Amino acid sequence: MTPDNEIVWEYKTPLVGGSPATQGDTLVINNNLTFRMKRYPADFAGFDGRDLSLQGWIELEPNTSYCDMLTSTMAPMDEANFKVFPNPANDFLTIEWDGMMYVDLEVFDMAGRKFASFTNCNGGRKFIDTAPWPTGVYLVSFIADGNWYSRKIIIGEK
Repeated sequence: MTPDNEIVWEYKTPLVGGSPATQGDTLVINNNLTFRMKRYPADFAGFDGRDLSLQGWIELEPNTSYCDMLTSTMAPMDEANFKVFPNPANDFLTIEWDGMMYVDLEVFDMAGRKFASFTNCNGGRKFIDTAPWPTGVYLVSFIADGNWYSRKIIIGEK
């Protein structure tokens, strides 16, 4: 949550009754009641002497590349001047980027499933008909020079 209490990231523990669920499974409200989260900085004294390195995956059959697509850790996202608008959208999206002749665009739902893909998009702009898309939150992404660029979009009620 931001300091203004806006939810910008949500994590659903991929457990059903304490057992791992498969990535992408839809978990309803009482499937994964586990804990609340409070964010602490990496230099929090309670972490002293603790191993905070990655320990593997909780869910079954994880899409191991999905997290890398959310945000780039190698380059600022604005480097490609990547824009997706309007947001929220209803019937169409306009996607713009700089610096690359051709890109492959991919759209993922929030469970990490590929929802749509568009190959060899050129000219720095792509228009997408979203009228048939279900209401929800999606990630529009492309890769350039080994870096993922992504934007969260909301498809609203029709």
